[in-house]
Amino acid sequence: MRLDARVERAAIALATDAAPFEACALLLGPLSEEGRTLTELRPCRNVADEPQRAFFIDPLDIMRIEEESLREGLGIFAVFHSHPQGPGTLSREDLCGCPTGWRQLLAVPGEFGFELLLCEAPGSSLSG
Repeated sequence: MRLDARVERAAIALATDAAPFEACALLLGPLSEEGRTLTELRPCRNVADEPQRAFFIDPLDIMRIEEESLREGLGIFAVFHSHPQGPGTLSREDLCGCPTGWRQLLAVPGEFGFELLLCEAPGSSLSG
């Protein structure tokens, strides 16, 4: 799975704009593509009780984006969110809140702003 450069820029901008709160979005790509590239980032509302420490995507956003994506020939393959204060690993809540089979793109503080990690399992980073 690869990220389109526009998706990378959009994710970093979303994380930067949302800080000190956790940003969240869904990542989409073509349904028919082998070696999938995520080509779309669709921002979502974070309705967590403590959005500075957690994320919970508004279920209405998920339903809306799911409908839109099917009309556009796209599928939802990953969740994006940020950890404005770190850490660079997924929390138990992050893992429990993500549907099975979806990867997670995580924005964490780096030396020169946010950095992106594409994660698929607890503590396993697919790319940095």
